[in-house]
Amino acid sequence: QQYCVGFLSSLSGRFDGGTCIEVIEHLPPALLKQLALDLASVSEPGALWYFNSAQPNFVETYDRNYLDPYKRGHIASYSLNGLRYIFENAGFTLHALPGRGWAFLAEYGNHPPQDGNALLTRVWTMLPENREHLASGRFGRLLLATAVESAKCYVESDIRGWALERCALLQEQNKELTGANWKITKLMISLKHRFRKRGGRV
Repeated sequence: QQYCVGFLSSLSGRFDGGTCIEVIEHLPPALLKQLALDLASVSEPGALWYFNSAQPNFVETYDRNYLDPYKRGHIASYSLNGLRYIFENAGFTLHALPGRGWAFLAEYGNHPPQDGNALLTRVWTMLPENREHLASGRFGRLLLATAVESAKCYVESDIRGWALERCALLQEQNKELTGANWKITKLMISLKHRFRKRGGRV
């Protein structure tokens, strides 16, 4: 009943958000610019749109056959820097999803770009009306839990990556502290302090 085949500009009303999955890799820049403008025309202030499309870092690292104009019709792999130029002209702020090179968020309005920690905070502190809407259905809080966990999986990669880097750094520091070089350094520091206590000069 509410399924519409057509253009965004033909829709009535304005929206708080939605998804655009596996679309923009089929569009040349001119059509993508028009899509962004049309999306802006139906967006409420602060509307949040989820886009799913492989970025160059994902293509180069994981799927070199992603660009496939003849079979799948994939003619472009847009980087976030390139997309920001297009979407900012239409009034959107783009948020990267750290560790997820196949997706990003477009928020209508001028907002500071957010990292994984800020996005995770937004997941935990969703609008009260959204929380109530998810929890008030016949499935109870199941939909709320599913929504939170699904959103978390897209931003936890950044937290996990930071933790792994921190662990690796601490391991390296521990190796240095227990290595022969550090033992020699400790001995030199100890001798220097003893020498100074006896009135010597270094």
